[in-house]
Amino acid sequence: MNLILFRYSDIVDSESTLTVDIIDKNTINHLLNVLKVHVGKLLRVGILNSTLDYGVVESITKWSIKLKLSENFKLYPPVIEKPVVDLVVGIPRPKSLDKLLQLSKESINKSLILGLQQGVCTLMPEVTMFISLGDYERACKQKDYAMKLIAHPDSEQTLGSLNLNTHVKGPILVAIGPEGGWLDHELAYYKKLGFVQFKLTDRILRTEVAAVAILSQMSLLLNDPTVRNGLEPAKR
Repeated sequence: MNLILFRYSDIVDSESTLTVDIIDKNTINHLLNVLKVHVGKLLRVGILNSTLDYGVVESITKWSIKLKLSENFKLYPPVIEKPVVDLVVGIPRPKSLDKLLQLSKESINKSLILGLQQGVCTLMPEVTMFISLGDYERACKQKDYAMKLIAHPDSEQTLGSLNLNTHVKGPILVAIGPEGGWLDHELAYYKKLGFVQFKLTDRILRTEVAAVAILSQMSLLLNDPTVRNGLEPAKR
């Protein structure tokens, strides 16, 4: 746990001092037994979709840990830039679809929070599930993307050949297939929507591995000043 996340509603404002109480048993156990926190310990703290700074451990009991937040939490919330890349992941075929549909909104949000705490980020990703391609198409047309890409191992193009290292401004949408890959009619459908195919590697990867690999390559091409020949990082 590299970041402790709260919501604004968790903050207690008393006599110009902002505090929060950690009451989650798992978080308390991690802080006490893994991080070995003590009174006076400085911890990295964030407010969901807002400020990221530090808090000081003010008191510790068996049931809670109180943090005093830094003065920065009293300032106007910063404007957090959204990532340049939006990700579309194909839903698994019907045999494994039932497992996915059993995921509740609460369990998905819990996984997202864990990811934010690991990556030290306060911006909560927006997750939407489209039951049909028609629903997805209507949502896709409502957004003005600078580029739309789809991963497919038979393509001759790569992310490097698509000149992402010169991209300056505008959101990019990238689609990754489910286990088993894209069907022919799905590839034709995405082509109709203006998606350009690219190949990540000659190897066939699991969806979750492909997602990490693709986003990592895109992050390098869109942000690294050396790869971009001195260009500033791309903006959404």
